[in-house]
Amino acid sequence: MSISIQTNVASLNAQYYIGINQAFQSKAIEQLSSGYKINSSADDPAGLSVANQYAGDITGLTTGVQNATDGISTLQIADGGLSNISQILGRLQTLASESASGTFQGSRTTVDNEYQGLLAEINRQAANIGLNTGGVNNANLTVYTGGGSSQANSQISVDLSGTNNAVDTTALGIAQPA
Repeated sequence: MSISIQTNVASLNAQYYIGINQAFQSKAIEQLSSGYKINSSADDPAGLSVANQYAGDITGLTTGVQNATDGISTLQIADGGLSNISQILGRLQTLASESASGTFQGSRTTVDNEYQGLLAEINRQAANIGLNTGGVNNANLTVYTGGGSSQANSQISVDLSGTNNAVDTTALGIAQPA
């Protein structure tokens, strides 16, 4: 008994090329539907590496922008509080000038009560914005923004530390002696 194997070479070739076309078509549909040229490391390993590096850079820079925005917000809050304190200091100067005048006819007790209330308000405002002596913003504020070639040029610092940058009545030298 003899075994006869018949092979249809044309059919095998057709099946092979259909498989190649289906793989190509699947890849093209994947790229079109995702919107990306590189969907897996098999597509372009070097390109995927570069794309991943860019994606990481974008994430870092986006976080840096958010950090900078948060830092700006902190400084705007401090600026608003400093503006209020500046207005209070102007009122304190007016009260002191009125009271020191030889022609003042009002009650110095009333003026002093208002003066003491304004001193307390300065301390409250300074504590709210963190610029009282030892306050949270009475420090070197550093914001990491990213994108630089070293840590030194990837961050922004605003130095509000020290007694010269505190704005409570003690630091301003207008506190009443105890």
